[in-house]
Amino acid sequence: MDIEIQTRDNMFIFDLLETKQISSDVIKPITENANLVYKRKFHMVNKSMNVPPEIINFSILFLSGVASGIISNWLWDKIKGKEVTKIKINNKEVDFEEGIIKRTVEETIEMERPM
Repeated sequence: MDIEIQTRDNMFIFDLLETKQISSDVIKPITENANLVYKRKFHMVNKSMNVPPEIINFSILFLSGVASGIISNWLWDKIKGKEVTKIKINNKEVDFEEGIIKRTVEETIEMERPM
């Protein structure tokens, strides 16, 4: 499952990965059956913005035994209260509402779950 988060919080990536240093292709265990794989971060360039948002791309890789509710709760806990301006799950923009994000994550996991 691919996730893209746009944020004005330049510390968000450190909170997400629970680290003080970032390098590409960092793998962060979420549960025994799921890992976050950090892909990249870049700044959106716009002359009219004082602080350009960062766009963070990562994937969540999971095994068949993963509990979708645990992953959706983990993601919501990471983004709630942050300056997230946009979130995409598998290239589909999702409204920044707890129920919608959790449902989208859970549905995506169920569709992509390995057999």
